[in-house]
Amino acid sequence: MDLDRIIKKSQYTAEAIRALTSGLEEEAVSWKPDAENWSIKEVVYHLAFEEIFDFRKYIGQIFNS
Repeated sequence: MDLDRIIKKSQYTAEAIRALTSGLEEEAVSWKPDAENWSIKEVVYHLAFEEIFDFRKYIGQIFNS
């Protein structure tokens, strides 16, 4: 497993999300196309939640195995 590659890819992903969402108004990030689809804000919150609570735990389990 190439830890440096994983770290660089994670950093790139964070930078890409920041670039795609910076400068957007609250109205734009809160807009939902319909009741079944998420707004930009909900998607970003979901990604952050997964990163903090699920992905780190999963990575920890991999490296502690």
